[in-house]
Parts: sequence; structure tokens; C-alpha cells
Amino acid sequence: IYIMSNPGDLDTTFGTGGKVLTDIPGTTIDRGHGVVIQSDGKIVVAGTADFTVTADSKFLVIRYNTDGSLDSTFGTGGIVTTSFTGNGTKGRGIAIDSNDKIVVVGITGTNSNFAIARYGTDGALDATFGTGGKVITDLVAASNIDNAYAVAVDSSNRILVGGDIDIGGGKDFVVARYLENGNLDTGGFGNPNGYVITDFGSGNDSAWSLIIRSDGTILAGGYAEMSGVYNFGMALYNTDGSLDTSFGGGDGKVETLFGAGDYGTTMAVQSDGKIILGGYATLGGANRSTIARYSADGILDTTFGTN
Repeated sequence: IYIMSNPGDLDTTFGTGGKVLTDIPGTTIDRGHGVVIQSDGKIVVAGTADFTVTADSKFLVIRYNTDGSLDSTFGTGGIVTTSFTGNGTKGRGIAIDSNDKIVVVGITGTNSNFAIARYGTDGALDATFGTGGKVITDLVAASNIDNAYAVAVDSSNRILVGGDIDIGGGKDFVVARYLENGNLDTGGFGNPNGYVITDFGSGNDSAWSLIIRSDGTILAGGYAEMSGVYNFGMALYNTDGSLDTSFGGGDGKVETLFGAGDYGTTMAVQSDGKIILGGYATLGGANRSTIARYSADGILDTTFGTN
């Protein structure tokens, strides 16, 4: 006689009772923001390690074996921390390229610049990328604020980074593309800058997730402020960074309102091409977990949920 677990029950073969808690030595606060699964099943988590209460923060990368134990072949006992400026550094998004190298993106610096690090399979910084494995990009001007939240790697190992940029008057979607060596792709994407900025309206817009679709188009999802109210927001870009005007309402952009304020934070594409954008909406004075499904061309799928 044996008892089978139900779907959704904690997997007791993982960690302790299905859970793993990792305390980084010498830190006050540790945060995980992104996770990927390697082809061998190992789990890699990216985030931020705060070593003091005064913003002495670093990129944090942890690799676990399939049973939840720390992978001792990675970094120091399964843990890697990476310094940038020592001020305001936060690791957020993570992806793995075709060479199994690990790419982590986030921000660093007083004015918040894009920060990227690439690691080999052993957790060591990849010296063939940027300067000693790291890249810092200050978009447009030194006085603006750039936030990187998401990363995706295309079939040529070019790195797409998504987030927002504030150059006065509110934040806008920003997507940047880097060549495999860490240089901005100034000739092939968003010519001549290597990045594109997308404004939905007069308010704040931010891309929190990125997906490269099978046809190479780049889907960014997050939120867009329209007439003072936050909506789910998406934009679709061609491989050169131009907006794909076949998407959404004919301008390459989509906005969806649920309630008094809606924020898209994560996205997925189904095998049939339909797009899922998830996050939360403010309804009746409370935040509610919210999901929308769209056709591949950005039209709300009325067969899903309520409209």
C-alpha cells in the first residue's frame, strides 16, 4: 500500500519537505528575483545580496542540484556574488545561452544604470564578455535613470535586456540588444543606438518580462500608464528593434485595463502562440492576482476567463 501525492503538493524529495532556505554568509538581506532550469535539471537563481544595511549590495547567483542541495561545483559552495559599483546594485533577470553560460541583468550606480554579468558553467565570470565578464550601460545621458528587469538570449547568443528609462516626464519601455561580446548592437538593433524606447502615453511605462518568439520577434510585457491609470502593457518588436505594427491595435502596442491599477510582471507564450501576461490588478481597493490571454497578434482571447 502506498500513498500518491496530489498535484501541487510539496515534493518531499526536494530540500527539506519540499523547501530550501539559503542564507548567504555575511549578508543582512538576500533576495531571489529570477530562476532558470539548466538542461541537466540544475536550478539557477539570480537576485541580490545585501552585505550591509547601507546599500553594499551585489549580484547573487545560486545553483542547486535537482534535489535542492547546493551545487558545490559552482562558485563557492554553490554561491556566487558579484560587485559592480558597490552602490545600488541589484540582480533581477537571468537567462542561459546556447553555450550554457549564465547571463544575469540588473542595475547598479546612484543613477541606476543597466548592469550585466555573464558566467561560465562553473560560476566564474566570463572574461570574453565586456570588461572581466561585466557590462555597465548608461543609456541616453548620465542624469537619467535606467532599470533592467528582464533578459532573453536569441539564437545568435545576442542578449536582449528589457526594463524602463526615465529621461524626464515619466518612464518608458526600453529594450537593448548586446552582441555576444557585450557590446551594444548599434548596427543591427535600434540603429544607431543599440536600444529602443517605447512610450505608450504621457505616464510611466515599464517592461518587466521579455520573450523571443520562434520567428525572432521580441515580445516585451509589463505595464503602461494611460490617462493616469496603470494598464497591462505589451509591445512587439521586429528583429531590428522597430515596432511590429501587425501587433495589437496596429501600432505594435497593447494596453489592457482591469481595474484602478494593473501591473504585468511575468509573461509566457503557449505552444499555439497565444500569449499569457500575469500580474496584479487593483479591484475594490485590494490587489488581485490577474491573468490575461491574448492571440499571437495581441488581441484579447475571449475564450479565456471573462473576456
